[in-house]
Amino acid sequence: MSVNISADKGTIPAFIQESWQRCISKGLQPSMMDKEDMLGAFELAEYHDRYAELLYHSSPILEEVYHSINGLESILLLAAPEGYIIETVGDPAFIRHADNVSLRKGANWLEESKGTNAIGTAIVEKNPVLIHGSQHFHQDNHFLTCAASPIYHPDGHLLGVLNLSSHQQNYHPFSISLVQRVADSIKQSLLLSHTQKREKNLYFIYDSYPDPLITLDKEGKVTDLNSAASHVIGTLEKPVSNIVSGIDPLVLEQRVSIKDQEFLVQTLGKNIEHQSSVIVRLKKQKLIDGLTTNRYQFTDIISNDPQMNQTISIAKRASALDISLLITGESGTGKELFAQSIHGHSLRSDKPFIAINCSAIPENLLESELFGYEKGAFTGAKSGGHKGKFEAADGGTLFLDEIGDMPLQAQATLLRVLQERCVTCRRTCFHSNRC
Repeated sequence: MSVNISADKGTIPAFIQESWQRCISKGLQPSMMDKEDMLGAFELAEYHDRYAELLYHSSPILEEVYHSINGLESILLLAAPEGYIIETVGDPAFIRHADNVSLRKGANWLEESKGTNAIGTAIVEKNPVLIHGSQHFHQDNHFLTCAASPIYHPDGHLLGVLNLSSHQQNYHPFSISLVQRVADSIKQSLLLSHTQKREKNLYFIYDSYPDPLITLDKEGKVTDLNSAASHVIGTLEKPVSNIVSGIDPLVLEQRVSIKDQEFLVQTLGKNIEHQSSVIVRLKKQKLIDGLTTNRYQFTDIISNDPQMNQTISIAKRASALDISLLITGESGTGKELFAQSIHGHSLRSDKPFIAINCSAIPENLLESELFGYEKGAFTGAKSGGHKGKFEAADGGTLFLDEIGDMPLQAQATLLRVLQERCVTCRRTCFHSNRC
């Protein structure tokens, strides 16, 4: 079917002719426009909630633009991707005129409802469009000149459409450039907000991550490090680049030596500033003196139970903290499994994990086992004395199993140790970093 379009300004663009063809194929009549497709008050409120972010970032920009073109009878409109107008700012006299064709808040301006128009056609074309005078499909809209531009969310999906409408005698070819620039300003505001939120969230995750994280720039120089890494490297009193050397951010996995310790370095990715974050993990060292190493990790706990998965999540967060933990549960529920997993996920993973069954040690030997003794302290004592479990586990984890079965006097002593983190043994005051 051929379509003859009468226009006041120049040659009819192909996209307008295609829009008219779509309108005719849908059975629309130029002399009959649907003015009843309107949102009720409750439905409009729902749209305001759904697109609150768009309204928040666009409203001040629309007000600023309107004041800059004050005196020109026009209206700025913001429409949702579904075609419904959700915000209007404009000249009161023109708003009353526009109301005659339902160019107002709550009205739907998709092509299916209003024929060829800037809002509906911009949604179809996914590009800025200018519809002038009789280029509108419906005759009732021929008094308008309208320009519209899509507004895209930072993740790429269509978030809305910005439209500028005025009397056709106010036609200006640059109006399409104006709405495009305003739409870009709204998008930039959204992008800045999302970037700030993402950086804030990433900073929290970065700083609370249990493993040492180091941020390198594209030249391989250290620009930042989290608290876990500062425990390994120290403070930034001297350039970190002098301490950490040989790390190539382009290599996904490598080994380096830092302060006479060997580390495994894994590149996680690059952020928006083209820096690379790397996880520095201590290699497992072979422990001496028959001390126990942890055998289990969180990956060994397999569960589809939501409550158990929540417990695992809490345990992972706890592993990042330098605190004493109380793990409760009936016998056989996996308390030591969790204790070893927490140890393996913490900064203490390269240090000893020592488990002791408090109920299996005679009461008269319990304190000696926990706190140690000097040579000759009692009959049968080792000639060289005995290192207590607290001292042996310094820097690592001491798992006190069945602690509730300990004598009350020993529990009181133990509570003091956990509170003060100080053990007096062999005539010295031994300060435990982590008990």
